[in-house]
Amino acid sequence: MKCGDQEPCFILLLGSYDPHTKSLLNSIKEFIAKKFQEEIYGTILEDVEIYICDEKGYAVLVEKEKPIAYIFYLNKILDVLSLKSGDDFERSLREILKEKHGVNIEFRLPILRKLQELAKFSKPILIVRERELTRGGEYVELAFLLLEGTDTSKIVFLWNNKVDISSMVKELLDACNFNFRPYSSEKELLDEVYRLIYYKIIEGNINLHPA
Repeated sequence: MKCGDQEPCFILLLGSYDPHTKSLLNSIKEFIAKKFQEEIYGTILEDVEIYICDEKGYAVLVEKEKPIAYIFYLNKILDVLSLKSGDDFERSLREILKEKHGVNIEFRLPILRKLQELAKFSKPILIVRERELTRGGEYVELAFLLLEGTDTSKIVFLWNNKVDISSMVKELLDACNFNFRPYSSEKELLDEVYRLIYYKIIEGNINLHPA
């Protein structure tokens, strides 16, 4: 998919899911929603599902919290649907897809394939390293993106400079041309997020403007 011409831009937010970091990822997502108009969305890997349909070219991205479904056809947004809230949103999705588009859900992507698909059309991808005492899931995500051949110029590793990062990780970031941005406070982090979105998305799309 592309950004602009009323097509949504998804910004993939990755990081550890300890309570503190997950709260920070949600703050980034809310900040993006507040500062930019509705075509730009922050997306947290854990909070979405992707479904593949039985008709070739159809796929569905669902934000589970709202829930909202984005219907893709040939990598472009075809429709946006509001679903019934609660645990039964998948049933609601199946019924609406069949009624409005004549397609059926074939399967839900597991987490690695979900990450792979989101990485393809997200611009940029923001990986946040906020705390030291976590399981380091963001490193696994970073390594997977590298192995998948993701364009490293759109990946930004945002690092709390109070947290130690190994020399090997720094070397990996440098060797693979990842963007590497330290921050010292939540405000500084959000300011960095604003600049990244502005220069990577806004300037290249004259139809999108910050609020």
